[in-house]
Amino acid sequence: MTSNITNTGLVFFLLLVLPPFFALSQDCCAPGGAGLAVQLVEKGEYHLKFPRRYQTRKHHLGIDLGTEAGFEESTEKNVADITTRLEYNGLLGDLDMYGAFFYTASFDNPAARQLDAAENIAYTLNRPGVSALTFRLDNEDILTLSPENPAFGYGALEPGVLYGKQFDFGGLSAETGLPLGYEPDFRLGSYFTLGYEHSSGFKAGISANFAIKPDKAYAATVLTLTYDHELFYAAIAIRTDKEFKTYGIRPYTEFFIRRFTLWTGADFGGLGTDKIAISPFAGGKYNF
Repeated sequence: MTSNITNTGLVFFLLLVLPPFFALSQDCCAPGGAGLAVQLVEKGEYHLKFPRRYQTRKHHLGIDLGTEAGFEESTEKNVADITTRLEYNGLLGDLDMYGAFFYTASFDNPAARQLDAAENIAYTLNRPGVSALTFRLDNEDILTLSPENPAFGYGALEPGVLYGKQFDFGGLSAETGLPLGYEPDFRLGSYFTLGYEHSSGFKAGISANFAIKPDKAYAATVLTLTYDHELFYAAIAIRTDKEFKTYGIRPYTEFFIRRFTLWTGADFGGLGTDKIAISPFAGGKYNF
């Protein structure tokens, strides 16, 4: 079973990552907040899914309506689901606003449904072509919609700050945040990210992630590479544990066709262990 999963993972990796980078070679894979909340979490009979949130480009302001289908193949179980997405992106001067509802239903267990509410605000002090300082606040809550026992399955709040400065060779940035989970248990973490952005559209970031409560420890390292073109966007994020023994990889591509956005990708988790999980996904949305 593990061998079949590994082979399937390699095929998805080649299909989803290599074509856009050979062609020319919003960040789905940000080191903090929702960027890391892509794993599936067990809670009783429910298999909670953290909907993927993507950094919206400026010309995609307004209301987005779309859907995404996903499938997880692991050594323990296979799970298929579909998510309906309603998102709003607004811009008021230097204030960016984001709000969304995600409704997820499972094909394997019709009773296993969930509703996700996500909000984000970010305020930027900008000196065009010189530097920018951004303060942001993210919030996300997931409600399991059991007919017998509806309950919160996940809740998190994350303040963060980002500073970027432009140079002749490109832009450098530093970002830090404090993800705070308040459901199902209180937990606190932090991360620090250094980034580089070239005028061609290429970006790279390396992030160190720390657990503060309930236990203090170095948690993970995340490397993110992205390429932003007028017609498509490609990204890959590689996450490893503190001992560099367990890995997770996410390739992702996004295509823009007028007001339509189409995307596809996959999450590869547990690499380096005998509990490998592969979660391919694909979706689309329309901007009103």
